[in-house]
Amino acid sequence: MIKICYDYVKGGKERINLNKEIDMPIKYNKLLKILEKKGITSYKIKKDNVIGQASFKKIKEGGDIDTRTIAKLCKYLNCQPGDILEYVDDETE
Repeated sequence: MIKICYDYVKGGKERINLNKEIDMPIKYNKLLKILEKKGITSYKIKKDNVIGQASFKKIKEGGDIDTRTIAKLCKYLNCQPGDILEYVDDETE
């Protein structure tokens, strides 16, 4: 679950702060299992300049990462995006 916070200006006058929690439909469980199986830690990924600690934290927390991060991970693990992530529809969870 990710909490999204943003301000909305209603009619140009009233500022409303909206806090919404949304489930991200992209899951990284496959990636985390691969890393664990291969004994690859977040420290090793950072040390090898694959991705930064902030990106790894987003993955662990189920957040958004960009396609460059996905590409770097695929190159590092010699795999395809479908091997490390999956789309899970809210209705099928």
